[in-house]
Amino acid sequence: MKNTLQVLKRLAFWTSHATIAALFGFAFAMGEPPAPETPKKRVVAAAASSRRAAPPPPPPEKPSPPTRSQALDRLVAAYPDFLAGHDGTALLWRDGARMIFDDGREKTSGEKLELADLEDQLADPYPAGRTGLNPPKDFDPGRARHEPFFRKMYGDCKTEPLESRMVQVVWLPRNDGRRIAVTATNGVAERVRRISEELDALPKALLKHLRPPGGGYECRSIPGTARPSMRAYGAAVAINPASGDSWQDRRGGDGAYMNRVPWEIVEIFEKHGFIWGGKWSHFETAHFEYRPELLPGFDPGPPSAPPARPSAPTTSTREPDTPPAPRPASRPEPPAPPPAAALPAPPPADARPTDAASAPDDAEETVILPLPTRQPRNLR
Repeated sequence: MKNTLQVLKRLAFWTSHATIAALFGFAFAMGEPPAPETPKKRVVAAAASSRRAAPPPPPPEKPSPPTRSQALDRLVAAYPDFLAGHDGTALLWRDGARMIFDDGREKTSGEKLELADLEDQLADPYPAGRTGLNPPKDFDPGRARHEPFFRKMYGDCKTEPLESRMVQVVWLPRNDGRRIAVTATNGVAERVRRISEELDALPKALLKHLRPPGGGYECRSIPGTARPSMRAYGAAVAINPASGDSWQDRRGGDGAYMNRVPWEIVEIFEKHGFIWGGKWSHFETAHFEYRPELLPGFDPGPPSAPPARPSAPTTSTREPDTPPAPRPASRPEPPAPPPAAALPAPPPADARPTDAASAPDDAEETVILPLPTRQPRNLR
């Protein structure tokens, strides 16, 4: 009996201690702080490191150029005052001249700038709208210009004075008031006036990019080259140079693309037929030039007589003197038909065909510039 009682006492003792220990261990376990989620952190860190190691996205590819027919159609639609049509291989000017589209030569990117034909002029499609920043290498839509094409329309400031063709446009009438000179040809002066009025209504914070203006007409070449700037024709405008960035200023550094010009300014210029140098790989972000052939959706309006544009400002500013002036100018026009009748004999320069298809073949103007034996030093 005694032995049985002793066994029961020992069982009760050990059972109570075991229960207490279990309860204490349970309480301790419940109060223990949660273990750190080391595996999850390691996974996140691994994911982050994999993101850092991911290769950068490939640069955007150059868009395909327009076909020959599309390019010729765009040129004719963009400059109705001067171009009568095309025959599939050349432009037909209203004065009877014929200018070939493609000289048939393979060129390097540098030669396309120095010796551009009309095909090179439209080879890089211009990306209108809020796109086109940091373009791929050597993608410069509009930077290649067929110089004979622009000299024929706007004139050559190195051989003839062009000041009589220029109009002084007030820049930002309410917020600046300076004047810039631009050409009246192709209605550029009127377009710049409208641009100026729309820019003048932008928020005050954006005006710092516009004033003072960088200027308009200036008879000069592109820095570092012998090629004329579009400002030498009076068909380009520069906004505040302090807000502009140039690839030439970054040649000694990393050469990375830079831009500080807001989209609101770019959109107003493009709306009126101007392209922006900020969409060139050789960027000039303060530069805008009138190039409607690169903006397919742009409508320049109906054609008008080219001589009437330069004389428009004089007739509006000097009304008393103008009545006698136009009459002598219009009276000699009746004797003009004799030269038109004698048109088949010599190839006259000022004969104007009534239809695009009637342009004489012997009045062909084949503008072919010889390729240099070695690449010029100032290609870029």
